[in-house]
Amino acid sequence: MQEPSTAPAGTDKGAAGSAPSKPSTGSTSTVGMAKPSGGSGTAGSGSATAGTGAAAAGSGAAAAAAGSGASGGAGSAAMASAGTSSAAGAGGQTASAGAAAVSGRPAATSYDFAITQEKVSDQPVFNVTHPENLDEPGFLLPVIVWANGGCFRSDFTWKPLFDRWAKAGFVVLSLTGSGDENDIASMLSTTTKTEHAALIDWVFKQNETGKYAGKLDLKRVVVAGNSCGGVTALEVAADEDRLAAVFVLSGSSAVGSVNAQVMKAIDIPVGYIVGGEEDIAGANAAGDYDAMNDGVPAMIVNRREGDHQTVSTDTMIAPEVAEIALNWMDLAINGTKAAYDALTSKNVCDKCTPGDWMLKQKNIDKLQK
Repeated sequence: MQEPSTAPAGTDKGAAGSAPSKPSTGSTSTVGMAKPSGGSGTAGSGSATAGTGAAAAGSGAAAAAAGSGASGGAGSAAMASAGTSSAAGAGGQTASAGAAAVSGRPAATSYDFAITQEKVSDQPVFNVTHPENLDEPGFLLPVIVWANGGCFRSDFTWKPLFDRWAKAGFVVLSLTGSGDENDIASMLSTTTKTEHAALIDWVFKQNETGKYAGKLDLKRVVVAGNSCGGVTALEVAADEDRLAAVFVLSGSSAVGSVNAQVMKAIDIPVGYIVGGEEDIAGANAAGDYDAMNDGVPAMIVNRREGDHQTVSTDTMIAPEVAEIALNWMDLAINGTKAAYDALTSKNVCDKCTPGDWMLKQKNIDKLQK
């Protein structure tokens, strides 16, 4: 399957953990720019270099600008889409769509844990961003497995997202490059669906031994990605039974179209954030949303303006994207009422500037516990 650096939004069915029998009508609300609530780090400005997956650490320009082949971002990247079969959960926990509510846990946005990041040199290579003290949160840590825009092997651009989510108590696995400048082949290659799915395998294996053993919530694993990474996220969700929710930033189920087969296979909640009318991924994300099976909770949050590259990589947009996505994941996997209230409020998140965002949703009220 060809997966351009710009992952089109689109497909046909969303996914819901506990799927009600009848979809509810989508409601809309408006929102604006969010103030950073924890995410430090600099997202790339979106100056993309076609074909390179290496982002210069410490520089504002990221090589992986969620790539928009149509809008002048990174060039198209051919990507193997080898299928992965769903595996049974390891370590005594099994994932279930629509995980049970977490009793007494405050909204995820209320947390601000100290965080750290480490690189795992397994294949595929990835970074793990997590609360510095894995025991401090006092609950099993939900997990996000992420693939970058353009399917690039560099995650630097999206660090503000990972930092914010880790501060809220999530463990974030993000595909990245080895960092070896001599490994040109690796730098120029792109990540695949198989590698994205391999992150889930790693998570479940950690429950058996090592420092993460007994720390990770295997019933609350979210697959996520931007653009091309969003395509692989949805493809993985269609094959996996160990996931609780999906989050896609300016992407969709197929490149430039809707993959009905993928969307019909998803039965867990799916949330999208896209830019304005000029975002080339927006129409396809809407196609995904419309094609979802009845009863599957889903949302699309549109920005008032901003193209694919802007909503994916702009440093001023990243904090609000992180906050809205955090509310989505908190609602989808925990059923947190405060997260639902924020998403359906006039501003879509507590720290968002009014007027910049609009929510379209169906069945998400069913996610509240």
